[in-house]
Amino acid sequence: GLPTGLSSITYANGGVGNAAGAATFAFDGTWEFAVTGALTTTASGVRVYLTDAGALTLTVGTNAVFGWTDYPVDYAKVAGRAPVRIGA
Repeated sequence: GLPTGLSSITYANGGVGNAAGAATFAFDGTWEFAVTGALTTTASGVRVYLTDAGALTLTVGTNAVFGWTDYPVDYAKVAGRAPVRIGA
């Protein structure tokens, strides 16, 4: 229950126990993101990279691998967005 005299508790956007500027995210699963270079013709299994600026792109360069495109059957592809499989 809540401490005596309180009817609600508000937590910072990062989540309970996170330091300021920190965030929580899922390591496994498929999530839709804005991805530079993703087209309506992009196939599944294409590597998606994370830039130093925190953006996702299909361009290798010096970027780190973030995940892989993972289009479900009948997914309505949109240029600039892609479902990205992260982790397993």
